[in-house]
Amino acid sequence: MNDLIKILVNVISTPLLLLNSFGGIIAFIWLIFAGEWTLIGYGIIGIFLSAFALSIPFLLSGAIAIVGFKIYQKIKIFGYPFFLLAVLVNILTIVFWVGYVYQFAINNSSNSTSIFAIMLWAYGVSVGPIQYMASKEGRENTASLLLTFFTSLGCAWITLSHGLFGMNINASYIGFFLLMFLCTLIQFIISLTFKLNTSENNY
Repeated sequence: MNDLIKILVNVISTPLLLLNSFGGIIAFIWLIFAGEWTLIGYGIIGIFLSAFALSIPFLLSGAIAIVGFKIYQKIKIFGYPFFLLAVLVNILTIVFWVGYVYQFAINNSSNSTSIFAIMLWAYGVSVGPIQYMASKEGRENTASLLLTFFTSLGCAWITLSHGLFGMNINASYIGFFLLMFLCTLIQFIISLTFKLNTSENNY
């Protein structure tokens, strides 16, 4: 299952790669000409500091997962809530971070600036730190790969649906939440499968 997911992620990631490679550069140049110095300044600060800030709840999630595995080895059914909680900590952290960045961009930009440029800026600031942290863990970490992929896909949806096609921002957020909910389900299932296989291999 992990191999299949990695193949699907790699296929769908091709368009995201273009957005990741050029979206931030385009937004940066665009915002300079638009005079959006507040967004530029806070964006640079956010990219550098957020990786550290986001790592705190991610470490908490890892600790919860370890506790869950210890409990699972003794009483399986009591370990499941810990696995789900570990996944939810990561997902909710991402949801809060992405929502904050996009709303900050909308609330602190000029009405005369292209909303698409603003959404591109929010995409780069939201996704950049998560991609950086994922790159440190390697492509063998399926959970990290999935989290990064769905975050990128969800942010791309917000950016294009609201910034390019004029969809209501709340409707765009709903699409993002649905993608992150799907990510939660997949990660939880993979977590259970991994823990089950690990537990069986210990006997």
